[in-house]
Amino acid sequence: MKSRSRESRGLKGRSGKGRSERGGARTGTHRRKRDLSVLEKRRMRAARLLWEGVWQSEVARRLGVRRQSVSRWAKELRRGGERALGARQMGRPTRLHPEDLRRLGRVLKRGPAIDPRLGKHARRWTAKQVAELIWRECRVKYDVSQAWRILRQMGWSFQPGGRRAGAAGNPSTGGWRVTHSSQGKA
Repeated sequence: MKSRSRESRGLKGRSGKGRSERGGARTGTHRRKRDLSVLEKRRMRAARLLWEGVWQSEVARRLGVRRQSVSRWAKELRRGGERALGARQMGRPTRLHPEDLRRLGRVLKRGPAIDPRLGKHARRWTAKQVAELIWRECRVKYDVSQAWRILRQMGWSFQPGGRRAGAAGNPSTGGWRVTHSSQGKA
């Protein structure tokens, strides 16, 4: 059986573009960052249209959003007015407070050599060590991958170690160091 093209399957809209070109389904690393102010303005425009008595389906068509979103906005508008449609935080809220990040930054800058559990040869932090440090200092459990993200957020960068004799198994060959451009971030 012959595979049909995207166009013959009807996956292109009136604009002649596929979903990913129009801003529909996204894959992998091609996600765009959401501009929260643009999203808030769109919700406020929907609120004005709803107050004017425009049907929810028409509001959805005019703004290019799903009817379910407009229905949810209408319910929030009835319950809490326009304030309920205001700015929102995207994603899961952080579990580390700013004071935790400052304290963590101070400990990280002192280096891993101060911790006797890491050994006296440790010159750079590993993401695993940082995850353990966050648990000890802040009582917040993070996976190694999230510790990596937190380090990047704080202005640290990964510095790979060189390949030299005896480097295998040596924890000082690669790790995290603070970058020069972000000395004041942590």
